[in-house]
Amino acid sequence: MSGGMTLGICKGYKAGAAVTAYRAVKFSSNVGDTVIHTAALGDQPLGVALESATAGDVTNGRIINVCHTGIVMVRASGVMATIGISVSADAAGRAVASGATLNPRLGVLLTPAAALDDLVAVLLSIGAASAAS
Repeated sequence: MSGGMTLGICKGYKAGAAVTAYRAVKFSSNVGDTVIHTAALGDQPLGVALESATAGDVTNGRIINVCHTGIVMVRASGVMATIGISVSADAAGRAVASGATLNPRLGVLLTPAAALDDLVAVLLSIGAASAAS
């Protein structure tokens, strides 16, 4: 893995469930100050969690930092060898190739992944559904 993080806009949110660092999160329901992992490939990501929260942290109202822009490290859903492709967030908040169907965009893959849970650099460009590039 080469490169690192260049953080842009980050903000603190309450963890609405256990959250693992370096995975995509979304708003929890219509509660704008609470985040959870993306739960399906079609979920619109809000950003990437920069720290983890346990179930106990949730009970205690723990605030976690979420990055919305910049280059951040994200856990990979598996092998992704082609840099420059559009990535989305899977059901566990991991980066996955956007694929042929329209999925909400997380960003652009900058470093390859050789296996599940590898850390990869992603240029965040969160947006509406887009086909693979």
